[in-house]
Amino acid sequence: MAKKFFIWFGTAIATLLLLTFVMPLFIIFHLKGFYYVLGGILVTYLTYLAFKQADSFGIIFYAEKRNKEPKMTKFKKFMLAFLGIAYIGVIGGFTYFRTDNLLQKEGVVCLASITNGTHTTRKSLKRGTENSYSIEFTFKTISGEKITGFDNVNAEEFSRLRIGSVVKVIYQPSHPIVMRTILNKDDELKFKEKIDAFRGFVFFNF
Repeated sequence: MAKKFFIWFGTAIATLLLLTFVMPLFIIFHLKGFYYVLGGILVTYLTYLAFKQADSFGIIFYAEKRNKEPKMTKFKKFMLAFLGIAYIGVIGGFTYFRTDNLLQKEGVVCLASITNGTHTTRKSLKRGTENSYSIEFTFKTISGEKITGFDNVNAEEFSRLRIGSVVKVIYQPSHPIVMRTILNKDDELKFKEKIDAFRGFVFFNF
């Protein structure tokens, strides 16, 4: 029975590594947050199969087979929930770092114009209410392609930005959907080399 556990758990870890380090970033950016959640659910389900020491991937659809497998203890249920949250964090966190590394190597800086802003409020069990802020912007690539992008911002950034405001954006030329806005000092330092190259381009061409 232990063999089934290691097979399914090994499959879960291999899937996690594939989703985190191998999947092309432009595919991830198309799906955004759905990618992290769906990826986390898939890896969590594979972990569930490991805990159940299941015979097949589709055991969840067959109640009789599911009941024959070892029952989930409270500890295993807790671990499954904990790992599910951790999986989503791992996929999202490392995707963020992969994006930064890629843009530091291949990114091109340009100016974008903000076309819309959204403030969303939702109820939270911990804080009562939670506020989230996002901006929509457009820019043209070096090839002349017009791109529309979205990014989350904090309350301070949202309050000082207006429709028509100009912000810096760094993007991957081959897949412009892979992008990041540059809105604060941390971003400026992170992409300083690319920003300096952009300023030099503007200086010599205008």
